[in-house]
Amino acid sequence: MRFLFLLLMVSFLTSCSTTVDFKIPSNRFHTPESSGRTLGGEVGIGYGSLQKYETAQIYNYYIFDDVEADFTDSISRSSGIAAYAQLGVLERLDLYYNTAHDSADVFGLKYQFLGKAKELGHKMAIMLGYGNGSESKSSTNLVSRSDSRDYQADLDYDAYEAEILYGYRQTKNLLYYVNLNYSLYDTVTKLSSSSYEDESIRGIVRTVNTLVGIEIQESKEMLSIRIEGGIGRSKWEDRYSKTFYPIGFFGVLKF
Repeated sequence: MRFLFLLLMVSFLTSCSTTVDFKIPSNRFHTPESSGRTLGGEVGIGYGSLQKYETAQIYNYYIFDDVEADFTDSISRSSGIAAYAQLGVLERLDLYYNTAHDSADVFGLKYQFLGKAKELGHKMAIMLGYGNGSESKSSTNLVSRSDSRDYQADLDYDAYEAEILYGYRQTKNLLYYVNLNYSLYDTVTKLSSSSYEDESIRGIVRTVNTLVGIEIQESKEMLSIRIEGGIGRSKWEDRYSKTFYPIGFFGVLKF
């Protein structure tokens, strides 16, 4: 995706900027086990890695008296709080909700097709989700000696996610798992002005992550902690890609 700069200078040697961005979680903290029963489930919160994508910046510089537009890409490493919940519909089928700081709210289905919840042995599941998000920056008034412009920045994005998970429960308190996940974020950034033509930029971000994790559960099987790390790759259109190494931890309450 293109990274939009709008430069307008209004006084000498002072500047400020407004950034429009969104984030995609690199850690997922999902295991292959379903809730195992109708209305059973889990909720969790933790801290993990994210990738930050900047789509637009409005710059206010105090040196020149004109406007210049420039386009480039920006992907950077970030981190933040993540939350997750799943609720059993059938023995092997769950509804789930996933979110992270400044990222899309994703809702989807999880189906465990190998093994059973809480039983020892091998497990496999698939997850499919969809979500969306938006960000708006309030009108920014840029003033120079000869001009005044009001800008409104808006970002909208749709998220499509798919995951396939494998795990092995060694004991009732210990589960190892691997998560291979793919996400596609379709984004549109619009910069509008009451006096000038609108700028609209569309871009698609694709990410692939391979995550390895461990879940350690207390004896009553209600509380657990998950520790997860791995490798991922993000591709912004066909022009820019980045490899990253997520790591994070997650606390879970099961019911």
